[in-house]
Amino acid sequence: MGAGAGAVGKLLAGLVAGAACVGLAALAAVVSRAAWRPHGALVPWGLMLAVGSSASSVVLARAVSRWMGWAAAAGWIVGLIVLLGGRPEGDYVLAADGLGDAFLVAAPLAVLIVAGWASSTGP
Repeated sequence: MGAGAGAVGKLLAGLVAGAACVGLAALAAVVSRAAWRPHGALVPWGLMLAVGSSASSVVLARAVSRWMGWAAAAGWIVGLIVLLGGRPEGDYVLAADGLGDAFLVAAPLAVLIVAGWASSTGP
């Protein structure tokens, strides 16, 4: 096995990470709405869980390599764009209310910040 085989393996791993994050974006959108709020609590736990899990998936991909973190972030953004495309019935998957708008701003921002965060190297 030469250096070319290692590069192909990294490319395939990046594509798999990106494809997995496409599905994760859809799952995060569902979780952001499906949280239980006792007694009308104002804390959107589902939104926080969706944003946190999306960002942590990029952290895990980035633990393998910095390039894989960017591939996962790109896949996540593609998944979000697919969700914004709407359905054949004419409505959208994401609700046009405060929680939907917060998800559209917070989740991609968190994913991109985590992907671009500088590595901390010790002495």
